[in-house]
Amino acid sequence: MLRQSVSRLGSATGSFFASSQQARSLHGGVGFIGLGNMGASMARNLVQNAEVGKKVPVTVFDLNKESVAKLVEVGAKAADSVAELARTSSVIVTMLPATAHVRGTLLGDQGVFKNAAKGALIIDSSTIDPLASRDFYTAAKEHGHEFLDAPVSGGVTGAFAGTLTFMVGGDDATLNRAKPVLNAMGRNIVHCGPSGAGGITKLCNNLSLAISMVGTCEAMALVSSPSATREPLALLTSGYVHRSSAG
Repeated sequence: MLRQSVSRLGSATGSFFASSQQARSLHGGVGFIGLGNMGASMARNLVQNAEVGKKVPVTVFDLNKESVAKLVEVGAKAADSVAELARTSSVIVTMLPATAHVRGTLLGDQGVFKNAAKGALIIDSSTIDPLASRDFYTAAKEHGHEFLDAPVSGGVTGAFAGTLTFMVGGDDATLNRAKPVLNAMGRNIVHCGPSGAGGITKLCNNLSLAISMVGTCEAMALVSSPSATREPLALLTSGYVHRSSAG
């Protein structure tokens, strides 16, 4: 009984300190860069989340000022530059189209790494080159920051509903710190391994989906005959393809 009580006390204490650490990590606010089809909904969910946007400011930046204005309407703050956002946020999420965009946003003279306060957490949810993610992880450490690659699956629908799956690469402690932010935007968090592993898993997930789609197309071609039609097969496979959406 004593061992069980001590075990429960240790577990409760660990949970308390983990929660306290997570709360402290958000004290400077959250920044979000990239308000495209996915990012706009993800940022909106952060703003409206009781554990994030209702407690700390959420600052957004995008080259499309109309996208920024829509987030401001629901409670976000607007930054005039990446550098300004970085200086005012302790956790920064990027959701950008390609590796080059992420590199410029993070590593430029007016980028995140050079302008964020020491100890900032950067979460990149873009689907990019995993080797670049490893380089960003190293660069973040050199600047005194933490970094996770955390691409998503679930598509635009999942981003809007807040049901995304995050495939995360990085350190355990960093992931624990990031969980309040990730939970505000998604339903599932999968720790895939060290830096770069999230991106590798995302690419493999996309490959699996692509192969399934090719197989479905071939099956549609084969089923077209005088004795069979495509409609029943389409009905059967549509649910599978929908559930397998990579986003």
